[in-house]
Amino acid sequence: MPDSISTIATKWGTAIQKLSDVLGREPAANRPRREVVLWCNLVAERNDELTAIANVAQDLGFTMPSNDEVQASVAKAAERLEALGEDVKKVPNRGRKNNERDEEVIVENAEDGANNTHDQSGDGDSRADFVSSAMVSGAEVFNAQGVAVGAWKKGEVHYYQPCMACTRKPRTTCRGALGAPCTPCRRTGLTTNCSFMSRGNESTPGPSSQTPNARKRSRETLAASASTSSVDDPTPEAEEVPEPVEQQPKKLRTGRHRKKSGTSAKEYQALQYADLISEDPVIAAESPPPTFREARSNSTMKKASTSTTTGSISGKDKEFVSNAVSVTPRKVTSTAEGTVKVADEVEAIWSQVETLQDEVGALRDELSIERERNSVQREQSAMLQKQVADLALELEWLRRTTTV
Repeated sequence: MPDSISTIATKWGTAIQKLSDVLGREPAANRPRREVVLWCNLVAERNDELTAIANVAQDLGFTMPSNDEVQASVAKAAERLEALGEDVKKVPNRGRKNNERDEEVIVENAEDGANNTHDQSGDGDSRADFVSSAMVSGAEVFNAQGVAVGAWKKGEVHYYQPCMACTRKPRTTCRGALGAPCTPCRRTGLTTNCSFMSRGNESTPGPSSQTPNARKRSRETLAASASTSSVDDPTPEAEEVPEPVEQQPKKLRTGRHRKKSGTSAKEYQALQYADLISEDPVIAAESPPPTFREARSNSTMKKASTSTTTGSISGKDKEFVSNAVSVTPRKVTSTAEGTVKVADEVEAIWSQVETLQDEVGALRDELSIERERNSVQREQSAMLQKQVADLALELEWLRRTTTV
C-alpha cells in the first residue's frame, strides 16, 4: 500500500532538515581533502533521498516545493568536489552506522577547526623564518634545548621518537606539521595531549616510556654521539662532582619555645615523640603514716575550751548564717500539668495536618482532571493540524488540475 500524501510530506520535511544540517557543517578551506570529499558525498546522499521523495510525490500527482538556497548549496558542493579532481559518482553506501559515524567526524572536525588554526598560527614570525630556512628535505629540526628531534621531509617534520600520547600505542614513528599536533593525535582528536603541540620543541619521552624499537634507536644515537665526542676530544677531563650541600631544616612551629641546639628538627621531633611514649602515668607517693602529737598540757586545753565557749559569731559570718537559715525551699511543680498541655498541643497539630492532607488530596484530583483535559485538547489540535495539511495539499492539487 503506497504512503499517503501526508506521510510523504512529513518525510519531505525531515529530509530537508537533514540536508540543511549537513550543509551547515561545511568544512573550511584548510581542512584535509578526505574530510571535504566525505562532506560532499554526504550532501549527495541527502540530496538523493530528497529527490526520491519528490519522485514518489510526483507519481501521485503532487509537486513538492523547492528551496533555491538549498539547491544552490548542493550545486556548490558538487563544484567543490569537481575542483578537487574527484569523480562525481558517490562512494558506495557502507551502511547506516558508517554514515552516522561520518557525520560525527564532520561535526568534530568542524568544531576543532578554529582551535587548530589558532594553535598553529600562534608561533609568529619565528616559525615562518625557521620553515623558510629548513625547506631542504632532510634538514634536522631542533627543540629549545638544541637537541635534534626530527627531520624535515615533504613539507612536514618526521620526529625521531613518538610523542607521549603515541607511546601508549604501538607506534614507533611520529610526524606532523611544525608547531601543530602530530598526525595520529590530530586524527584521534587528542590535540591537547600531543607533546609537539603549539611549538614542536617539547622534550621527547625518556627510554622508560618508549617502545623497544625507539629505545634501540635512542641507544644507537647515544653511541654515535659518544664516538664523535671521543674523536673530537681524546682526553676528556673528569667531570667535577659538586659537594653535597646540607640543607637547613625548616623550623617547626611548636607550641612552646625551645632553645637553639645542634639537633635537627626531625631529631627534635623524634625525641619529643619518644618522650611522650616513654612517659608513665605519675603515681602519687604513698603518704607516710600519720604521726600523732603528744598530748597537750592541761593549761593549753583549758585555754582552748574557754575560748570556744566564750567566743560568739559576729560580723559577716553572722549575717551569712542568718541568710542561710532564712532561705525558703524551692517549690517543686508536678509534671502532670505540663504533660496535659503537650498532649493538647499535639492533638491540635494532628488536626491541622489532617486538614492539610485533605486539601492536598483535593488539589491532586483537580490536577489529574486538568491533565486529562490538556491531553484531549492536544489530540484535537494535532488532528486539526493534520486536516489543515491535507486540505492544503488537496487545494494545491485542485489548482493544478484546473489550470491544466
